[in-house]
Amino acid sequence: MSTPNDRSAVRKELREIMQEIQAKHELLSNPDNDEIINFVDKAGKIFDKIDHPREAALDAECFTITSGVTLEKSQRLKTGFKMYDISSFITRFRDLYSENNDVTENQLIKFGKEVLLSGWKVAPSNPLIRGIIIERKTRERKKTIKSDVGEAIKPKTVNADEWSAAKETPERIKMIKDLLTKKGEMPFFQFVLNVKSFGQTVENIFYTSFLIKEGTAFIVVKNRVPYISISTSKKDSKKQENNSQTVCTLEYEMWKEMVDAVSPNFVQIIPHREVSKDALKAIEQYNTQKFYDSRFLSQPPSTRTSFLKRRKQE
Repeated sequence: MSTPNDRSAVRKELREIMQEIQAKHELLSNPDNDEIINFVDKAGKIFDKIDHPREAALDAECFTITSGVTLEKSQRLKTGFKMYDISSFITRFRDLYSENNDVTENQLIKFGKEVLLSGWKVAPSNPLIRGIIIERKTRERKKTIKSDVGEAIKPKTVNADEWSAAKETPERIKMIKDLLTKKGEMPFFQFVLNVKSFGQTVENIFYTSFLIKEGTAFIVVKNRVPYISISTSKKDSKKQENNSQTVCTLEYEMWKEMVDAVSPNFVQIIPHREVSKDALKAIEQYNTQKFYDSRFLSQPPSTRTSFLKRRKQE
């Protein structure tokens, strides 16, 4: 009967074996490496010292780990494009040598002698060996046929000269610069305000921003009111060197409040620009579309088709 110290030593040895097997798992599962036999021998010697359930359970765990490594090792046995199927080997072995599905030592010896007699110079004649060799089927890759899609069509590049807005921008910037030069320093929103059009007020701010970006004009804040003026001296140029940019927010409600705040005799600095004929034509077409017609929208869906036919006849 083993003592507690002996049992503790057995458990320690088993744990060391398991840890070493797990650490060398990749190496031990290599078919060319036989070091797993040493671990099996060590575990076999320790097995003779086991006489309690706790150590037996640990030994069973060690056996499971060792079996897993040997199984993986056998699964990696390959010869070229062939591999060995363990399950087929066991099934055929039992069919040929075992009467009651039990494998004995004598049966294994008999099998070994027959394998040696069959020789390995040519394909083995033993039906068991032939049965466990499975040829791997290689898949042929299908060649993909590229279809001729023709030459790539490059998108047309639109030059800046072809865009009317690009032509107008430099002219309007120059006009605003001349107006600011004549007027001198003045409140920024008084300079850009267009009392007739919210859109043109936004455009005036946009064109003025180019002057500020180029350093031609600058804005200073006096009593929380922004003033704009033309840069004319070196002192103004130094101010521009330390300038900072910001985002100007202008909503329709803000524009409306400014328009209501100015006097009726207010004269805007930047003149109002009349809408071009092309723009008026586009607005007219937009307003006359049938899906914006109030009479059309008021019709029930079932009668809208007949309504359009009647309108077309009119």
